[in-house]
Amino acid sequence: MVESKNPYYAADYDDLIRFITYYHQIDLIRRLGVRELLEVGCGNRTVSAYLGWHGVKVITCDLDADLRPDVVGDIRHLPFKADSFEAAAAFEVLEHLPWEQVDAALKELHRVSRHYVVLSVPYLPLYFEMVVRFPLLRQMAGRPYLDLFVGLPFSCFRRCSPSHHWELGLPGYSLRRFRRKLMSFFRIERELRPVLHPLHRLFVLTKCPEKDS
Repeated sequence: MVESKNPYYAADYDDLIRFITYYHQIDLIRRLGVRELLEVGCGNRTVSAYLGWHGVKVITCDLDADLRPDVVGDIRHLPFKADSFEAAAAFEVLEHLPWEQVDAALKELHRVSRHYVVLSVPYLPLYFEMVVRFPLLRQMAGRPYLDLFVGLPFSCFRRCSPSHHWELGLPGYSLRRFRRKLMSFFRIERELRPVLHPLHRLFVLTKCPEKDS
């Protein structure tokens, strides 16, 4: 069993907001209808375990052997053959690399996946958000809640996490710049801001075959 000193297994790590992100990560993958997935950066296996319970064959890969991944490996040099998986996912992984090395990671995700890549990265906008729920809302509006959100693209008042090299929304790391980097390898099929957790940004990407070389 993983030692309790590991931050992914700390008692306060999986709070309500984090489970909102888990939900969106899982939902995006399930909507793709894939039956096999490479998850790079397994954390505490919440996502891979849930998907496994629902019939998705998940292979986990992580640089940290203490997390007990199926395969120990670096996202910049994945130890898999080309087109090994229907889809690949990397949730809150890329920001742990220097910005200049993100392209190498994206190229590897592109290489080992046949169709899709799903990513999430931290995003630090200034924002105001209010979620409204009340009885009969679903009947009236066709949805269970109303999300009122106002955001600014940059934050000069937040600091990057000590374990991260960069985070979107900080000076020099705009969302637009990150999208351009993604589009060097993929088509962006969907981009998602999780309700109640706008500090994460999720992307569903499809593989561009011409980038294989």
